[in-house]
Formats: sequence, C-alpha cells, structure tokens
Amino acid sequence: MNSRPSNRSFRRLAGLPALVLGLATVVAACGSSDDSAATPTESVQAPDTTDGETSEPEQASSGRATLTIADGTVYEFVMSSCDTQDTDPSGFPLSNGYDLSGRTADGQFGMSMGRAGLTDDEPVMSGLVEGDFDDQGKNAKMIYSVPSDTVDLTASGRQVNGTLDLRAIGPTRTHGDRSSATLEANC
Repeated sequence: MNSRPSNRSFRRLAGLPALVLGLATVVAACGSSDDSAATPTESVQAPDTTDGETSEPEQASSGRATLTIADGTVYEFVMSSCDTQDTDPSGFPLSNGYDLSGRTADGQFGMSMGRAGLTDDEPVMSGLVEGDFDDQGKNAKMIYSVPSDTVDLTASGRQVNGTLDLRAIGPTRTHGDRSSATLEANC
C-alpha cells in the first residue's frame, strides 16, 4: 500500500521555500524606509455580480476572500487558488491546511496565504499581502509579510477564517510598519 502524498502536496511544499527566499531578497533590496505616513487606501470592493457580468481577473475564480485591516481598509479578493482539506483532500494531509491566493477585481492588490506540510506536527505557513504594482501589474511596492507565529487561521469545511498580523517589508507602508487583520475566505 502506497501512502505517500500526491505530487500536488510536494508542489505546494516546494513553493514555500521559494517564497521565503523571495521575501529575503525583497527585504535586502528594499532596505529600510520611513514612509509610514502613507495615506491608507480606500476600500477595494469585488465586482457586483447581480447582473451576471463581472470584470474578474483572467484566472478562474474558485472563491472569494475579505481581508479587513485594523485601520478599517477592506480588501475583497477574487481567488485564483482557494483550497482546504475539504476542497482538495489528497492535496492537504494537514487537518488545518489551506492554499489561498487572489487579487482584487481591479488587480491592484494581491494576497496569498498557505499552510502546508506532510503532518500536523511540522506545518509550514507563509503569507503575503501586496499592492502598489507597476504598470504591468508586477513589482509591488507595498509588501506585507505575515509572520507565521501571528497567524490564527482555521480551515473549516470550505472556509478559512481568523486573524493575522502584517509586517511591512516594502518601501510603501500603506498600513504602517505593523498592523493586524481579519481574514474571511470562502472556497
């Protein structure tokens, strides 16, 4: 009997070290900036879907998530990846595993959160909130990491909800150097 995890589990795990390495590179390249007086953004809302037409990003939507920052800013994300133990049992051997990734409808802000691993004893968590992209929708100037020791997210069924902290690592510090947030995702 073969009980090894699926290739999808390994792909998720392989991506986490790349994210950590990428964050370290960004931190080294950005240095320290004292732009903490930046003006908070307005709430970014998902498109109205009551008329059947949307202007969602090119990727297919697999869910929606709302991130509410402590300063009152609300980001609504159209998810390109929104998986939990219930939506992808073979990809998440963890009881509280999830893979969330999405952008606002206008593409101006992005979010990714993941908790993966092969056992509940040694999970790996990563998270990032970014925005202030260049004209091609890349190279974010607003980058917030989500330290794993500050995350209290619970995957239950098709939902991932809870709280987390944000720490600025980009030169644009829209929500200050540090902030807290509440996440509500429905996959």
